[in-house]
Amino acid sequence: MHIHAKPLWGWHPDGIRPLAKAAAVFEDAIAKVMPAERKRVPWARSNFHKIVHSGGPEYERIMDIGPVEKALIARFTPVEKKKKTWQHLFDHIANVKDNKQIPGTLGDHRDVSMNFMPVLGGCGTVEFRRPPGVATAADAQRWAGFALAFVASSLTPAWNTAAATRWAPTSDTATVADLQAFLQQGLTHLAQNTGQSKWKSVMVPKSFVLDTSSPTPLSHYTISVLEAKRRKAAEPGSFEMVRELIFSSPHGPPPPLAALPSLPISSPAAHFAHPWRISALLPARSSTS
Repeated sequence: MHIHAKPLWGWHPDGIRPLAKAAAVFEDAIAKVMPAERKRVPWARSNFHKIVHSGGPEYERIMDIGPVEKALIARFTPVEKKKKTWQHLFDHIANVKDNKQIPGTLGDHRDVSMNFMPVLGGCGTVEFRRPPGVATAADAQRWAGFALAFVASSLTPAWNTAAATRWAPTSDTATVADLQAFLQQGLTHLAQNTGQSKWKSVMVPKSFVLDTSSPTPLSHYTISVLEAKRRKAAEPGSFEMVRELIFSSPHGPPPPLAALPSLPISSPAAHFAHPWRISALLPARSSTS
């Protein structure tokens, strides 16, 4: 289940930076509360972690992890090994002073746990890709609440203080209990600032507990699918090539359809690669809707 979130005023570097710090500090705790099939998953790999969640050399070979992700990993690994403090990674995140610097600092690939790339696209959101698939509305609300509480908590003055004083000087690893407290802080913030306390009934932070199951290994079938996707991405008119075209000028006017590779309007690649096509396909909404 993928959840998109953004503040009413949109994303600004002042919000992206604390969210990225929170994603790093709570990376291991988030992985620990995920079920086995979402601990090590190709479509939502860790933004920072090389060993536990990347799937090893075979996975890296297939996905061709790029220099930006490697730079994040290089900053995260010394903290994980207790050789550096969180400040070592926070200094790197501080380089995001404009949204256009996100791809060169926080990653230019969407298949990560906390995907910052849509900030530059049509929807303007951050996408949380780690949660598992759900079978009920209650589970969907629970994970949506998780994402919203996490984002809300990262935007509070309390987190800015904690990031600077509690985490930056240390290399401590956040626990599941730390994550629960962080989510509770986000729920409180949502209730105070929106007047809505409904999330407290559908998402209970303490329900996200340690899952000790081993990560589901990559199957031969999954590896074959990844290899096929990689080959497909290199073809003219592929999703990845179109995505590069769009994100190469994130703040400019929408490129004309004629400037993009020819894709059938019914093609999923055409819909997802060209956000302005999506708005053209949807019925117009009234200003009161």
